[in-house]
Amino acid sequence: MGNNIPSVNYGVHTTTAVEAFRAVMQGYLDGNMTLDEMIAEAEDYYLRQVGEQ
Repeated sequence: MGNNIPSVNYGVHTTTAVEAFRAVMQGYLDGNMTLDEMIAEAEDYYLRQVGEQ
């Protein structure tokens, strides 16, 4: 199942992408948000950090 996940290269922003998921992961693990909400929050965080929003 997990073997079908394609790799993603964020280039110079790879660390920022990882930080985005780390920033919101605890809310998901605590049951405060769904997986979809966590991903949306991580995307928003990422975009704010790289200045695209």
